Amino acid sequence: MKIYFVGLDFIDTYDMKLIAGHDVSDDYVFRNTFSYIINRAALSRFGIQSNHPEKAIGKKMTEFGVDGSK
Repeated sequence: MKIYFVGLDFIDTYDMKLIAGHDVSDDYVFRNTFSYIINRAALSRFGIQSNHPEKAIGKKMTEFGVDGSK
């Protein structure tokens, strides 16, 4: 899986629409919390049906030795 580190305006800049969850905000940066925004292909890799994207919210994952949630 490819991982991109993006700025806070990524979703707005590319005029993307989230199908579940919420965009990252300054609050996450200041709390030093890692969050992930995943696409539909990643849902499939995690065994989550694309018609139930909300099931990915709060799932834990580790990348580069750092725990976070989707």
